[in-house]
Amino acid sequence: MCLSTVYDGARTPDRILLKNVQHVRLEPGRLVCTDLLERETVFEGSMREADLVNGWIVLDRKEAAK
Repeated sequence: MCLSTVYDGARTPDRILLKNVQHVRLEPGRLVCTDLLERETVFEGSMREADLVNGWIVLDRKEAAK
């Protein structure tokens, strides 16, 4: 089974958002990630880069409105 780690902006340990991701669904302006335990997490933004062989995805998240 191939699982991935999702990062925020850069592939560094301090930027990990989610581990053990088994499925990513792209929707307009957001990504819906499902982990190994079938829990869904929604991120506002877009996918910057993904390497599914090595198990990582980098996102460009939108900043929350202040």
